[in-house]
Amino acid sequence: MRARKIIICFDGTGNIIGDNESNVLKLYKGLVQSDTQIAHYVPGVGTMDGPRLFGGTLSRRIRALAGLAFGMGLEDDVLQAYRFLCRTYQSAADKRAADSQNRKRLKTTAQELGIPVPPGRDSLIRAEDDQIYIFGFSRGAYAARILAGFIHNFGLVDPMRLHMITEAFRAYRIITEHDRGAPNSVVFKTLRQYEAALRPNGRIPIRCLGLFDTVASMVRFNRPFTSLMNFRSPMELATHANAVQNSSVRIVLHAMAVDERRSMFRPLHWKSGTYYGNRFRRPQDARTQFVRQRWFPGYHSDIGGSPREYFSGIGKITLTWMLDELERCDRLADAEDNRARPLPDGMRRIHPGHGVRIKAKYRAGFIEGKNQSRRTPDGQRYAKPDALAPLHDSMSLPWFPLEILPKTTLRRDWPARPGWLWYLPLSEPRVIPDSDQIDESVYERMQRWRFYRPINITRSKRSAQPDNWSG
Repeated sequence: MRARKIIICFDGTGNIIGDNESNVLKLYKGLVQSDTQIAHYVPGVGTMDGPRLFGGTLSRRIRALAGLAFGMGLEDDVLQAYRFLCRTYQSAADKRAADSQNRKRLKTTAQELGIPVPPGRDSLIRAEDDQIYIFGFSRGAYAARILAGFIHNFGLVDPMRLHMITEAFRAYRIITEHDRGAPNSVVFKTLRQYEAALRPNGRIPIRCLGLFDTVASMVRFNRPFTSLMNFRSPMELATHANAVQNSSVRIVLHAMAVDERRSMFRPLHWKSGTYYGNRFRRPQDARTQFVRQRWFPGYHSDIGGSPREYFSGIGKITLTWMLDELERCDRLADAEDNRARPLPDGMRRIHPGHGVRIKAKYRAGFIEGKNQSRRTPDGQRYAKPDALAPLHDSMSLPWFPLEILPKTTLRRDWPARPGWLWYLPLSEPRVIPDSDQIDESVYERMQRWRFYRPINITRSKRSAQPDNWSG
């Protein structure tokens, strides 16, 4: 009857098991797997997508780019995780119903055998909903948001009805934030028709979204002439419903790259709101939504931890922060819940613990690099969290043509880029909102390396530096 932790891990586009494993895969490999903590790993597009007779690295990269740009494979990734949740997740009501049925069977069997009825579950232990944690890197972080958005807007169906879920998901997937100006009754009409037919449980809370540098949604093309007439770009990034704000999610942790500049890798910020645990927003259910968006030195792959192991010190910082901050926010959320919903006299609960459970030796040796005698299969040492670790510039030649594709000034990220109606992005820096946190590793790197001066770390942001900053 205790709350189980169900953990979904979405890897980034093109990330594979091997020498360049991402933080999501490192996390998955370190999780304690038991009857109270269950994990499911979803590889990124262009990786482990079935046997192929032809096609190697080039083929995988082409599929990965298609997945990044156009969402190819997104539906398969999200629905794979969704089906796993439908077959695994149990609400408190599910557990009480199952316990009641089990008691009836035991009683009937005992009567048939002429023996005393065995004692059942302690009725003074409160049944708890399972807790859902979803982690993702890059495009996998966006898939994590889509899964959370679909659960928020639709819920989880009975496993017996999963054969009809693909069309229901497509009814959700066509809804973007561009459509939200219309009434919900119009925008969500088709999805509500599927809801009436499939009868999902629409009150599924999501405990945490743990995101490593979310790639900003997917490309949608506009007609060139229409774009010019309406001062829009011929290519825009579309964001799905509730991918940037979701009242069903309790904790949102987002690690982002200070130095990333590619046009296809714009950061997708989360908008803070109130947590209700579902889309119905009953006033008595209102709680704090814990949102932590933090910036770290490095490029996209550095934040996701996917450079070769020995050079992944920045990724070890982001992964350690993610685990520690999750545990801290989990404690705060539990404390608020206990104040708002105290247990009746005599009742008790079996606490599932805070954060996710990582094998202690794995964390010390493979994440924190404390055991320097350990080596990877190809002989590398496991990196420690290191603010001075090498950075991996992502602006390679195949990406540069996208930097000269005009963007509308309505979507201009960096004010210094000139243009009247349109402008060329030309590797524009990311804008860091004042509400976000800048990790101390950024200032440590600036202090130790005089040539490391990110243009988006302005003087006003440097005023929020640690006390020992002297740069």
